[in-house]
Amino acid sequence: MRVAIATAVGAAIVAGIIAAVAWVVVADDEYQQLDAQVTRLTSVAASVGRARGEQALQAQPDAQGFLATFRRGDEVVLSTSTTVPELPDGLVTENLGGADYRIDTVTRHPAAAAPTRVSIALPLAPTRDRVDARHRQMVIVAALGVIAAATLGWILGGCATRPLRLLAQGIVRGDPSPGLRTGVGGAREGREIAIATTDLLDRLQTEHRRTAQALAAARDFASTSAHELRSPLTAMGTDLDMLRGGYALSDHDRDVLTARLERSHRRVVSTLTALETLARGDLIGPDDLEPVDLVEVIDSSVANAREAFPDVSFDAAHPRQLVVHGFAPGLRLALENLFTNAVRHGHATAVGVRTVIHPDGVVEVVVGDNGSGLPPAERDEVLGRFRRGSTATGPGSGIGLALVAQQARLHGGRVRLADSPGPTGLEVSITIGESARPGGSAH
Repeated sequence: MRVAIATAVGAAIVAGIIAAVAWVVVADDEYQQLDAQVTRLTSVAASVGRARGEQALQAQPDAQGFLATFRRGDEVVLSTSTTVPELPDGLVTENLGGADYRIDTVTRHPAAAAPTRVSIALPLAPTRDRVDARHRQMVIVAALGVIAAATLGWILGGCATRPLRLLAQGIVRGDPSPGLRTGVGGAREGREIAIATTDLLDRLQTEHRRTAQALAAARDFASTSAHELRSPLTAMGTDLDMLRGGYALSDHDRDVLTARLERSHRRVVSTLTALETLARGDLIGPDDLEPVDLVEVIDSSVANAREAFPDVSFDAAHPRQLVVHGFAPGLRLALENLFTNAVRHGHATAVGVRTVIHPDGVVEVVVGDNGSGLPPAERDEVLGRFRRGSTATGPGSGIGLALVAQQARLHGGRVRLADSPGPTGLEVSITIGESARPGGSAH
């Protein structure tokens, strides 16, 4: 509304200035044409004889408003029914019989004893009527121009400010980016301001979500730590009381208590490490992802697993190069957890890794083993934190597969557990949702 009003006011000012100039120019032009016509008639009449002058007067009756008078000295020798009064040479305006006339007077042979004077008069009324008509036209055109400018200002101003209006409406609704980047018309500057503001609000919302996630991760860390560490810490306190309580303990009993304290200590350290890893994973966002050579990550993880478990066979099949958009430490952590679970809890003697590139660009990393496997009913449950399968043996915090699932979500994918193609074992696949760029064939 304000844009339309401003446009209308601006148009009215411009139109007023132009109309004022044109108003004067139009009147001057009409009067100059009248003066030129009177002067031309006077010049012609002064150059003809009396006989031709009479013919001219007969051809221009008074009804048409034309007046002419010829004088020789002080005597009127030829005139229309209305005599033009004796006037000095040149153009003047006089009222004759209640009407204004534009009169031109010319003297022939002024040095003669009785010079000839010719006076021609044309009425001003027709010229004034034409001037008034053109002035009315100008007023109408100016008014229409102001209305058209206000209308166009309303339309174009509304289109130009549409991105800003959408932005304001979106902020009120809590959605500051209702499709502003595509499919929204308007002035380029308006779109740029709206998009820049939207990007700023998006970044603020992203940071707010990350802050909320960090707080949630901290609360979860504190809650889970209290839950998971209570039992081992209580057991450690009991064992320490027995060692310090002055009980008569044999060497064997002391060794048992010491071994229990060591196991509880390892469990506490393992749990804290796992929780810290999970908390760090919760704080990783899209800005932390970058191009990663997945082949290098797989090869380094397999090499570490071979050193940790020299009696287990590890095999990897993948392209010579495969670049994905990801977080290298997280991918390496997921693979190492899968290898450790396969060997430590599944008692696998052979572990294989292969990559699959789907037609839509999604990359899938598949880790299979020949271990004890996992019942189908437990496969979704073990992806949660501190959940262990019924076939798991050996020490562990029950958080390995939760870390794998966390990294899959971070990379826009998911985790799938299935039976291995062999007689026994488990196959775990991790999908990475970003497009891959394979650099060669498998080997």
